[in-house]
Amino acid sequence: MKNHSEFRLQTVLTVREYQQRRLQHALYEIGQEQERASTLLSQLSDEKEVALFEDSTIVRARATEFQTSKAFIDTLSTQIDLQEQKIEDIKSKEQNTRDELLSKRQSKHMLETLKRTHTEKIRKEEEVQLQKMIDDFGNRSRKGVNS
Repeated sequence: MKNHSEFRLQTVLTVREYQQRRLQHALYEIGQEQERASTLLSQLSDEKEVALFEDSTIVRARATEFQTSKAFIDTLSTQIDLQEQKIEDIKSKEQNTRDELLSKRQSKHMLETLKRTHTEKIRKEEEVQLQKMIDDFGNRSRKGVNS
């Protein structure tokens, strides 16, 4: 049988704390992933700029060199588009995780408030019980003295 003073929702509170830590870690990982994706996007953009500059400075070149250069630039453009989409997906994932974390924090806060209220109620009940015991002891002592 459970102790009367035990908080019945302690398991739920413990789970919420675990979920909050897990989501905080997930946000950290998402941030790292976004940083890597942004770095790669920057590198691809720089590479494309260099290729465009080199392409524009070539005065005399064969048609195959122009075709190869254009294909390379097109490939870089496609990779940049894909990387930008990946970054948008990561941002969306980050926002969803932040929303979930906020929900878990609110739930945890509510449970902590309930626990504090429960603990205070138990403390007050124990004080009342203790006061009754003291009063009973005092009454018995007075009866013994008066007898």
